[in-house]
Amino acid sequence: MAKVTPEVFDVILIGCGPAGGAAAVTAARAGLKAALIDKARFPRQKLCGGLFTGRAKSYYQEIFGEKPAPETMVEKSSVSFWQAEASLGTLEDVPPLYLTMRWDLDHGFYRHAMAAGVADFTGSRIAAFDLAQNEVVLASGQRLKFRVLIGADGVNSAVARQIFGSAFDHARIGFGLEIEAPASPPDAPVRIDFGAAQWGYGWAFPKA
Repeated sequence: MAKVTPEVFDVILIGCGPAGGAAAVTAARAGLKAALIDKARFPRQKLCGGLFTGRAKSYYQEIFGEKPAPETMVEKSSVSFWQAEASLGTLEDVPPLYLTMRWDLDHGFYRHAMAAGVADFTGSRIAAFDLAQNEVVLASGQRLKFRVLIGADGVNSAVARQIFGSAFDHARIGFGLEIEAPASPPDAPVRIDFGAAQWGYGWAFPKA
């Protein structure tokens, strides 16, 4: 059987979170042939507190040419701090903080990338990298050739594992645990709990 010639891209993006989505759209609008690979199909859930700063919101508008959909953001202007169930105080009238769900946010990044003409390889797992040939091999057997590869695939990054042998330092690993809690009052502030873990903190981001 004849070997199938890989499709060639200027840029291949691994991961369609904030970094991957922004890079994909930026590349496509610069006239580069770009492809987006993610093991998930969108929309999808993602472990994340979902806090969006005013600076991030301004970058979103700069990159994508529009503001995030208002219905996907809950605006907060106060933050309370706690230590072992003792209140340390509340900061009122802080610069606006926006709470969102990665389900909505990342689906927006994906839609922007598709509208910009980025090739869609979401729902595809990576079987291997052939860095000698500048190729990504998908689980389907399809091979994609790149001139530039951008790994934006998170804490368990396949790109980092390929380049560094591990996605992160297992001797210094950190864990995140997310739960859905009962609805908070509409005026509830963002809450930060110091000492919720020996080496970390807890948070409550009241939103839908």
